[in-house]
Amino acid sequence: MELAGTTVLMVLAEVAIGFAGFSAVVAALFRRRRREGSMPFDEVRFLAMLEFSLEVLIFSLLPLALSLLGIAEQSVWRSVSALLAAVLLFHIVGEYFLSFRRKAVSIQSITWSVYIFATVGSGICVIFLILSAAGIQIAAPAGVYVSCLLWLLLLAAIHFTRLAWLVASSTD
Repeated sequence: MELAGTTVLMVLAEVAIGFAGFSAVVAALFRRRRREGSMPFDEVRFLAMLEFSLEVLIFSLLPLALSLLGIAEQSVWRSVSALLAAVLLFHIVGEYFLSFRRKAVSIQSITWSVYIFATVGSGICVIFLILSAAGIQIAAPAGVYVSCLLWLLLLAAIHFTRLAWLVASSTD
């Protein structure tokens, strides 16, 4: 029996790989166009974008690997949901301590509106993932999990767009 959502997980993995690769190209172009080198906040954007993309890749493949190991589908979704919730909690706490505590970098790397949007969205995902991991079904476990992966991809896209905007607006 195939794991629910296998096709969607594979598509997400492919998108994440493409997105991570394309983001590296944009970052290289930005560094090349800015002769004095990129600013720390630009590097924060690039690293966040790459981190979110790679997390989507890993978390798209993890349920498939666990399923192939013979772990029951319900246990697969509960365990990966708990792990993804922990990663998102790390992002919520880490974004505050690692970004906003460094005033010089944080003021330009993330605006309060983006920070609040990311924090609220990630918080909602954490709640749904914890409920799913606890076996409390408010929606299909695969659907909750995939929706949260899409959230991570959206966060990567936000950072990508902000960095690409800088590339487009920088002068030679």
